[in-house]
Amino acid sequence: MTDNRWPFKALKYAVLGLLSLAIITEISLRVMGLSGKLAGTAFGYSRPAGSRLVLCEGGSMVWGVDGQSFPLQLQGVLDKRGKGRFAVLNRGVPGANFAQTFSRVKDDLGKYRPDFVVYVPPNNDYWN
Repeated sequence: MTDNRWPFKALKYAVLGLLSLAIITEISLRVMGLSGKLAGTAFGYSRPAGSRLVLCEGGSMVWGVDGQSFPLQLQGVLDKRGKGRFAVLNRGVPGANFAQTFSRVKDDLGKYRPDFVVYVPPNNDYWN
């Protein structure tokens, strides 16, 4: 005689496993965010001594895709002109709208004290 309840039992364990994974992920992200706030930096960012900071703010166009972002490319161009003279900080956030990024710019100006700011307004206001 077979147990007809086994698919539901397997489903119960699968759901519990996914829920546990979600909780662990949330805790990990919160701890990483807290450590960044305590350090006063963007996930361990520290400005190299003697460099001029270029702060790049905006949405997903700044953040980039597949390791290709314009702040990373800008860093490469500036390094060719003098390695270590400039540091480029990518503060793009995918899915952010204008109000969110503009608010973050005001906070980041005080936090990082950049020499230059590149702000690319996001185009997500239609969706959020």
